[in-house]
Amino acid sequence: PSPPKPSAPQPQAQASPARPRPKQKAEPTRPPAASKGPLGADVCGRLMNLTFAKPKRTVHVRVVQYVEDTGLHVVSTRGLGARKGSEFNEQVDLNAMFATGNAVL
Repeated sequence: PSPPKPSAPQPQAQASPARPRPKQKAEPTRPPAASKGPLGADVCGRLMNLTFAKPKRTVHVRVVQYVEDTGLHVVSTRGLGARKGSEFNEQVDLNAMFATGNAVL
């Protein structure tokens, strides 16, 4: 009998280098969408009373801007008799406040 022939060395499978995953672009953060409602740019210039929960207070404001992208309104107390230093401009969800009775035209 003839001796067994030595087998040729088998090539070893090489692991392919791991490819880095492409980085995904982060979604830009946007402010939460405002409530859908009847109040839009048409209330700009109007005077309103807004009742805030914390601290509980009612403030006389003028609507100075409607931000269409977010549905929010910018309100200001400037020139409405607010004490100096207590004037403010703030973005608020007038539709949500109006729906809960916290915004009065």
